[in-house]
Amino acid sequence: MSTTAVTDTPKGDTLILVAEDQPQGAAQAGGHTSVGGNVVEVIAGIAAREVAGVYQIGKGRLRGAFARVAGTKETSHGVSAEVGKREIAADLEMIVEYGYNLFQVAERVRAIVIRRLEEMTALTVKEVNIHVMDVHYTPDGPPPPRRVQ
Repeated sequence: MSTTAVTDTPKGDTLILVAEDQPQGAAQAGGHTSVGGNVVEVIAGIAAREVAGVYQIGKGRLRGAFARVAGTKETSHGVSAEVGKREIAADLEMIVEYGYNLFQVAERVRAIVIRRLEEMTALTVKEVNIHVMDVHYTPDGPPPPRRVQ
């Protein structure tokens, strides 16, 4: 028995998902399929970057700066995941842009990460833990509020 879901992507494409009611790694005609933890980490990292207010996934300022200069993106840095036969648990570290509500950004990240992981793996996401490591402030942006008048 299988489950089919049709969703629209942010780019307007239609995504058709077919999930077999079998655990990950289950034997199927011709072999089995499993999803590695690194795949889940990449999906979660990319999904988190879809949320407004996320400056960076991971805490390494130098590593992130080097990646931007080199023109590459580290899609799984700052994300760790455990993948079981039926469930996923993920931990994300992120830096949020100054001016955004930290808890709202974290909740939006959690929601999109869960949605993308479940869409792409057909596994159940048990938890997504988010740790806000820092706030990024751009001097060209709005000045911080004064503490005293």
